Amino acid sequence: MKNLPGRTLRQIESALASGRAVQTRAAGFGIPNPAAFTAEPESAFHSEVVALARLTGWRAGHFRKVLVKNGRRSYWATPTDGPDGNGWPDVVLARSGAVLFRELKTDGGTLSPDQTEWGQLLLSAGLDWKVWRPGDRDLIVAELTGG
Repeated sequence: MKNLPGRTLRQIESALASGRAVQTRAAGFGIPNPAAFTAEPESAFHSEVVALARLTGWRAGHFRKVLVKNGRRSYWATPTDGPDGNGWPDVVLARSGAVLFRELKTDGGTLSPDQTEWGQLLLSAGLDWKVWRPGDRDLIVAELTGG
């Protein structure tokens, strides 16, 4: 059985089926019933999207940011091999016959030029790239559940 932060998949599935929210220890947010799917800030939204994806049979890939300390200067960066990793979609979801590339933003968040460029490249290759926001909850649930 796969584990999600602080809870087993079976515990989360049971809570979703009964309409109860599940509190995860690691992230400190609830994974709601899909009918009430909302989240802010972006990090919580990301965690909820990945949790719902895993519950509905998707594999999820994500590259986490790390804190880089350079003398007195500190900044967050996503480790990549090569210069073209900037702007790569936040999450790649896959299951039999489908791959989704999704950039996750808050309702007011904007794409960086690198994110826009990656999106255009993926779309031009015929791949499924979109931006998902908390306000898109009905679309997200429908796409992940096949509804």
